[in-house]
Amino acid sequence: MDSKLIGMIKDVVDAGKRRGLLHLDSKDEELDGRSITLDGRPVTSFSSCSYLGLEFHPALVDGVAEAVTRYGTQFSCSRAYVSNPLYAEVEALLSELFGGYALVTPTTTLGHLTALPVLADERDAIVLDHQVHHSVHLGANQARAGGTRVELVRHDHLDQACDTIRQLANRHRTVWFGLDGVYSMFGDMAPTQLLEEILAVAPNVRLYVDDAHGMSWTGRHGRGSFLSRFPLNDRVVIATSLNKGFGAGGGCLVFSDPEERDLVRTTGGPLIFSGPMQPPMMGAVRAAALIHLSPEIIGLQAALRAGVDRVNTRLCDTGLPPMAVNESPIFFLQCGLPRVVYEVAKRMLDDGLYVNCSVFPSVPMKRGGIRLSVTAAHTLAEIDQAIDRLAFHIPAVLRDFGVADGQLADDFANAIPREAVADTPPEGNGLRMQSATSIHQIDRATWDAVLGAAAHCSWDAMAAAEAIYGGENAAPEHRWRFRYLVIRDRSGQVVAATFLTALLAKDDMLSAEDVSREIEERRTTDPYYLTSKVIMAGSTLSEGNHIYLDRTGPWRDALRMIVAAAEEEAERCEASTIMLRDLPDGDTEMDAFMLDEGFAKVPILDTHTLTLDGADEKTWYAGLDKKKRNQLRPALEHVDDTEVSFHGSGLAPLTTEETVHLHDLFEQLAARKLRINVFRVPPSLLPEMLRNPAWELGVVRIRTDAAGPQQPVAFWAAHKHGHTYAPLLCGLDDAWRHRDIYRSMLLQIVRRARALSMRKLRLGMDGEIEKRRLGARTERICLYVRTSDDYHGALLNDTVAAVATGRKSH
Repeated sequence: MDSKLIGMIKDVVDAGKRRGLLHLDSKDEELDGRSITLDGRPVTSFSSCSYLGLEFHPALVDGVAEAVTRYGTQFSCSRAYVSNPLYAEVEALLSELFGGYALVTPTTTLGHLTALPVLADERDAIVLDHQVHHSVHLGANQARAGGTRVELVRHDHLDQACDTIRQLANRHRTVWFGLDGVYSMFGDMAPTQLLEEILAVAPNVRLYVDDAHGMSWTGRHGRGSFLSRFPLNDRVVIATSLNKGFGAGGGCLVFSDPEERDLVRTTGGPLIFSGPMQPPMMGAVRAAALIHLSPEIIGLQAALRAGVDRVNTRLCDTGLPPMAVNESPIFFLQCGLPRVVYEVAKRMLDDGLYVNCSVFPSVPMKRGGIRLSVTAAHTLAEIDQAIDRLAFHIPAVLRDFGVADGQLADDFANAIPREAVADTPPEGNGLRMQSATSIHQIDRATWDAVLGAAAHCSWDAMAAAEAIYGGENAAPEHRWRFRYLVIRDRSGQVVAATFLTALLAKDDMLSAEDVSREIEERRTTDPYYLTSKVIMAGSTLSEGNHIYLDRTGPWRDALRMIVAAAEEEAERCEASTIMLRDLPDGDTEMDAFMLDEGFAKVPILDTHTLTLDGADEKTWYAGLDKKKRNQLRPALEHVDDTEVSFHGSGLAPLTTEETVHLHDLFEQLAARKLRINVFRVPPSLLPEMLRNPAWELGVVRIRTDAAGPQQPVAFWAAHKHGHTYAPLLCGLDDAWRHRDIYRSMLLQIVRRARALSMRKLRLGMDGEIEKRRLGARTERICLYVRTSDDYHGALLNDTVAAVATGRKSH
């Protein structure tokens, strides 16, 4: 290291030590994950990276005790010779957790020093985000010593990485781009849209991602922030920490190719010449992995999310926006120079609150700030206290140190990549658009406040949709691309929000059933006949108005921004159609606006909503008119022959066989009902819904004493948010239709919504006769569509004409 740099670092750190803020020792007999004793008094610490608070989990503590009792304090032998007895099981568990091939390393740093010099030799190049974790720089420098070309790109200009990588890709076997999944200081996340562009530069470009701070608190099985937003494939290698959120110790490398894993395992220097993970911590890793692979991880993640949401909400309310607003438990509040940071931290410590000082060399000299990390151990009261005191101290210290208004904005301009937050510059009307490619980049509270109950697209529901339809190797109709848009005015108020989905759709999605049946005959031999790539506001996994629009503000300008973003996506994905779905019909202002923008209005099936304002079922039934009561009377008799069980996150589990049976029931109904003709859903749909807190499944059986079968005869999947219950799909056993199963299921849905104290039951499209009998209100809706290619439209019209005249269209 350069001597001048060493001197600068020492000066900054010594200043923090003199103020009693750095290089401290806690004086505690025991720890609880929240409170530490500094200078003789207890303080609440917001400095821990143990995001789920697992270090005191009984299973991990017992795992350590059992391992040290059985295997001793150490197994002092290089893994090149022999591994301790826990390694094979632990790596198998972690491979299942990540969906790849895991290799455990004694620390994350040693993982980088192991992997990078093997993955990148003298024929290769590495391009690093200059703010990627220091340990990745160490691994790259080790590779550089072996002849690898290493280049840096500025974190605040990551878009320049494409040009650098393009030049290197022409001259090297492989070009690796190294970055963090979640950046440990600013808390911003890897910009996945940019990464897709980087991978598109050349086929010999690969990603090396350190997701140490993204581990455990999000993703399926807690596999991390990055893998919840970007697929693990043969062009991606993940390095992560088994400390921090995971609660144990060591590091882990994850590969998609077992041969690449074995190459690193066999030839990586630290795995030959250094010691292994020792048995006690291997016992903790094993216990933590089992927790991650169990339903318990969902509750742990939810507990942390509650704290993260509270911080985001309170920071917004107090006018202290963090550097990056997302689902990360890391919050960075701008202060500027180290002396300003230290003064804020000192005043917080005087209030009994310990926060981290993010100063040089962790961040640039003038881009220091307070780093607040939240764990599942923190109470909401402790969070509120910390935010209240920060909201008091930061403005006061800025005034005391003469920091002028606007100075921080200038100093922190473009501090994180534009693609990481993807905000458009303000329009002339002051509107700014945030764009993201994953719901994990959008603040949960903001999203749910405007779209949580409007359609089947709450924050959690979108996380499930990404998991179901995000597979790179899935069938074309199951590979979706998402783009989330949030538009704010000058005051930061949300004026519009939606999500766009690039997907393959059937051109006859809303055609008459006889037309779709004719086309489906052709698809038996040509499965993608009359299908097109569509940019849709919403998706085929949701119903409802997917566009939040504050009509009291500049809504036309906001909607133009949404249309422009859809056009951009259409060009990127080579889509021929843009579709804005499920908007209220009869809106003359909207009709005129959309016509001016080149959209045609298309009426679609009515939707139905039941307001649950009756005190109980008897009151509701009495409130129906006589004709409806008479029509429902047989169903009320049949419903008593049925029983319902409920399944989902926090509810009773279903076996794999039961889930497959429900999927078959859905397929039976889908094959018969073509009024809304969409592609079949993937087999992963129901299992993912069962894991996600936004969804529940109601499973209907005919009681055995009513001569019912052992297997369920019907089910529904419903989205739950706030006071709105919204079934989206269902399945029915055709063999039992004579037992009034559909009506019985509708009545059970009403009962379930009432039992959950829901105020609104959104029953959606189709089945209008039965839904009106329940007293549901009919709502006329429409969609607006614009297409750039009329060839498929001509083919569809030809099929319509053929069906009308009774001739075959093929």
